[in-house]
Amino acid sequence: MDSFGMQQEKQKQEQAAVKLSYADQQKTGWEVTENFRKTAKADGVLGAKYSRYDTMDMPALRDELIADTDHKTFTYTAMQNAIDNLLKLSATKGKVENGLDADFFETLFTAKAAVNQYLYNHAGYRWTGKGEKRVQISLRLKSILNSLDQAIAEKSKTLSAEAARNLEYDKEQLTAEERAEREKTFKANKTAEDIMMMVESCPSG
Repeated sequence: MDSFGMQQEKQKQEQAAVKLSYADQQKTGWEVTENFRKTAKADGVLGAKYSRYDTMDMPALRDELIADTDHKTFTYTAMQNAIDNLLKLSATKGKVENGLDADFFETLFTAKAAVNQYLYNHAGYRWTGKGEKRVQISLRLKSILNSLDQAIAEKSKTLSAEAARNLEYDKEQLTAEERAEREKTFKANKTAEDIMMMVESCPSG
């Protein structure tokens, strides 16, 4: 490997080592959750029967849970409270009344675990209309939470790459104008790469 190749490899290793701090990861998680409006569908005949939930995001599905005052199970209450807690804390970036900070990843884990526990206890059984409605809401919440996980990971990856570029700019002692020009070039190249990947992934006629 020549000196230029070694330099490039070193830069790649340095950039790979740049990771977001735990505090930054927390901040990213809360911000992505607060603005996350993805919806989900459920498979099968029953999924189609309850298709009205297909257009509901997590806050809307949370409201459906709260509006159902006929439920009797502990697992339903735990799921409702966990989803509500995740959404309310995302609006305050994890700040709670006593001035402490809630842990985002613990809060998200609790919500996912509560949904999974409810489905484990209730999915697959023959229910009345109300019971099946609760299962259908839960199935969509599970899918949305999984998508949220992916969105947070992707956002963190993007921010880590940005931090790595800023580290390189610091080493080169670039001015603000030079940094802006580099970022402009980077984003233009990234857009061109994304378009090329889309073209290559399209089936040929």
